[in-house]
Amino acid sequence: SGDRIKMEAWYGIGYPRSANSWVRYIIRACLGNPEIGVHSIDHHDQFYVKRHHLDASLAKGRSMLLLVRNYKEVVIRHNLDQTEDRDYNFYKSLEKMPVNWTQPAVSYIHPLYVYDNWSQDKHIIYYEDLMSKPIETIQNMAEKMGFCANNFLENYQYHKDRSVNAYNTQEPSGSWTKAGNVFSYDEQITHTQKEAWDNHLKTEFPHLFDRYLKRYAE
Repeated sequence: SGDRIKMEAWYGIGYPRSANSWVRYIIRACLGNPEIGVHSIDHHDQFYVKRHHLDASLAKGRSMLLLVRNYKEVVIRHNLDQTEDRDYNFYKSLEKMPVNWTQPAVSYIHPLYVYDNWSQDKHIIYYEDLMSKPIETIQNMAEKMGFCANNFLENYQYHKDRSVNAYNTQEPSGSWTKAGNVFSYDEQITHTQKEAWDNHLKTEFPHLFDRYLKRYAE
């Protein structure tokens, strides 16, 4: 059995490639149901479900977990799977935003907007913190969400290997390097482009940038 103490229903939201599946695995492993990768299913009766957009029927009545990764990394990483022209146009990615903030569109800003306006309990995890200080980040998440992660953390490397190896190397999802090393995708754009991305977000979404994204400014 898992280390479950108490747990309200939670809804996870984040841009693709922001450790969404890994966090779902962590939570379900701690609760005694370590589903992996593409074999995981998200239903109404699950304690934790993940999405890249707001699914109002699934999110209703749940607390909110937001996963955030540097836009200068994750937008490029995601678009490697989506396009062959390697244009990395950040503004085109922003154009995918749903007009009413509720449509199932892939958008970097949409999860931030949903989280910022969520009236129930909520918690945020930064991808970089989960990678650089996993024990502390997972402990904080577990405390906030109301479950015990001790057994999981004692076997952290086993679970990490089990999760990343669930993906076939030919699949577009999951880690290409099996978490063996970390690419710096932002090296594929110039410093001027990076500053332009920062300035665009600062201008178009000043509240969201200041609250959630200023750690990524050049």
